Amino acid sequence: MKKLDKSLSKEYPPLKIYLDDLEQIEEVLSDASESISIETQDYSFASIEDFAGNYSQKRINTLRITSTNPYVTVEFNPLSCRLYVSSSSTNASGIFYKLDQIIHRHILPVHWLYSIGFLLTLSGIFLVSSQVALKLPSAISIAIPSICPDNEGDVGSKTT
Repeated sequence: MKKLDKSLSKEYPPLKIYLDDLEQIEEVLSDASESISIETQDYSFASIEDFAGNYSQKRINTLRITSTNPYVTVEFNPLSCRLYVSSSSTNASGIFYKLDQIIHRHILPVHWLYSIGFLLTLSGIFLVSSQVALKLPSAISIAIPSICPDNEGDVGSKTT
């Protein structure tokens, strides 16, 4: 009997990550891996230093840091982050734990605002309130004639 080697992965809510943190991630990966690649949507970089020196945009939509042996991927997107390690060996688990510690401390304090449940609740509240607002003017116009006096001065009475 042989135990299967399973992969480790974790999804994170939106983060605010800085260059120092990317350098820490690169350091963890370079200590344990053979090669590291850093990619954005359009470019590939040899190191975080190369990335910082040559990438001029302040905001990054997609950043992917990958290493081989063990295969590790850290992928940053505007609304999430994903950490993946292809093995559950002791070395790979240690890398996973170190990277998790770096990433976890940068989760935005209001990350629940980006959850699908919150967005569905907010849209439901908006939908209900807009329906009430649409019906409100008709309820007011119906109530006004019964309150306002007509030509004779009687409330709601009709003369023939």
